Amino acid sequence: MEEQVLSIKDIGNILKKRLSMIIVITLVTTIGAIGLTYFVIEPIYTTTAEVLIGKKNSDEQGTEYNSSDVQMYQKLMGTYAKVVKSKDVIKRAIENGNLNLTAGKISSALTVTTSDADQILTLSYSSKNPQEGVEVLNPLIEEFDKTSKEIISNGEMFVLTAPEMPSNPTSPNKKMNVLVGVALGLMIGVSLALFLEYIDDSVKTNEDIEGLLEVPVIGDVPVYNNKWGSLDGDLSKNNETKQEIKHREQTKKRSKK
Repeated sequence: MEEQVLSIKDIGNILKKRLSMIIVITLVTTIGAIGLTYFVIEPIYTTTAEVLIGKKNSDEQGTEYNSSDVQMYQKLMGTYAKVVKSKDVIKRAIENGNLNLTAGKISSALTVTTSDADQILTLSYSSKNPQEGVEVLNPLIEEFDKTSKEIISNGEMFVLTAPEMPSNPTSPNKKMNVLVGVALGLMIGVSLALFLEYIDDSVKTNEDIEGLLEVPVIGDVPVYNNKWGSLDGDLSKNNETKQEIKHREQTKKRSKK
């Protein structure tokens, strides 16, 4: 048998027939996404700080800031990023800040971002506690300032954006998660509806019969349902009618005799 190609109309009819199933699946995945987002997944807060690395422009000491200095510090940004994430710097920051945290935990939660186009380091700290980021970044920046000056004597660090406690969590993204739940439900529902139609090999239409037997359909047998009575009931009534007629005929014969 040749494979049938579904038209857009056929797909629409299939989805319409399975619409209730698609709606149920979509509701389940959406409710699941809402439950996970609001009641299961713990919110994560991200605290950020920005520091600029360079040197002071002092004409008196003959240290005028020029383009070569800018290029030098831009090339050193990767080095500064490794310094601020080094274990020794983090451990000293823990001691100075009296933090009840390990260097490994801080290192895993800390992200340092650099750019080839400027001299700015962006420090980001993510935690379930919104206050923890401020408590970690403040002593870390101080210790980083001391250590960087020891490594590069003429380097200066300027805090552009001090760490502040975030008011809103950065994750989970509630709107995005709900939309993903809706999209996932629709995708599963539509795919399942098409799959069920694909594995259903029962004969439903004249086209199905013509495809199986390779002969044209010349007529249909109407459905005999309860609205018009049942076939067994009609046969029973027919038998009763025949018995009544036979009984009347026998009665007439007897009366003639």
